[in-house]
Amino acid sequence: MDKPTTRLDTKKLRKTLKEIGSPRRSKLPEKTKHRLRIISWYGRKTVETICRFFEISKSWFYRLLNTLLNEGLKGLTKRPGRPRGSTIPEAAAHEIKRVREANPRIGSRRLKWLLQLRPHHATVHRLLRSLGLVKERPYRRRVWKRFRAETPNQRWQTDITETLLDGRSLYKVTLVDDHSNYRLASRLSWEATGAKISRVLRKAMRKHGVPGELLSDNGAQFRGRKGGETKDVGLLCRRYGIKQVFTSPNHPQTIGKAEHAHRDDKMEFFDLVEFETIEEGQRMLDLFDVWQNGCPNRGLEGRSPAEVYGNASRPSTGSTWARLRRGSESSWSTPGRGG
Repeated sequence: MDKPTTRLDTKKLRKTLKEIGSPRRSKLPEKTKHRLRIISWYGRKTVETICRFFEISKSWFYRLLNTLLNEGLKGLTKRPGRPRGSTIPEAAAHEIKRVREANPRIGSRRLKWLLQLRPHHATVHRLLRSLGLVKERPYRRRVWKRFRAETPNQRWQTDITETLLDGRSLYKVTLVDDHSNYRLASRLSWEATGAKISRVLRKAMRKHGVPGELLSDNGAQFRGRKGGETKDVGLLCRRYGIKQVFTSPNHPQTIGKAEHAHRDDKMEFFDLVEFETIEEGQRMLDLFDVWQNGCPNRGLEGRSPAEVYGNASRPSTGSTWARLRRGSESSWSTPGRGG
């Protein structure tokens, strides 16, 4: 609220306070009397002194002053219009508690979308906090340089994560579109080799088209010795005209979308879903990807990855298949391969 002009408002203020009379002798609420006492100091003390004595901010003081000048005593005595207590029905509150306890990873925004709730997501968060279902974490200021591809299929991110199944290492290969966070592929495998990753890439390209770039870390599956080309992923990228881009060493934030997908997988899939065979786990993981692609995303202004990836313009099917055919007809023994 704007700061009033001192000379003009002082005259009007004195006239208004004189019409109200002494607050102590009136039958006004104690909160209104306290506010009138704060305002009555204006003109006799500096604003800094008033705010320091009553332990209030300058913005709050000027808000009280303008309220009295513009609305009169009625403005100081009005009650807040919002309802007291929670505005979420009891049945909905029980359902929120049940879903949150079943999956602590689900936040207030996703609960609002999942249960089709009318209240604001901040109201849902307050309910979760009152139920003791929010773990308070210390604030840490993080300043990241955020980047996003301008169009779908302009850049794909890929990474590998590891979990356990019957005491044996189980690997998951992830492909994410850099523009929309859309999960292009999630494949489980007993091995994390370049040949396996190249097969996942081939299948994703047949379904979604050929990307312009492939962003990955410096793992041996993606980058050869001394930065050279690998015989599987590197040669496949050169064959289809895909530019390979690598992260800086020890900087996983560059492939943050793929890393975030791994975090969601571990907290919402591997920690909650039980499966005995890799085939059964792959079927469940495919359904989980459909779920994730349909969930609203804060980074996409509340839209889902499927909506952003599907609505944005991509290369036509004809041009995509032309690139695939050219790649399949080219030779594997193209010169210039390193390490």
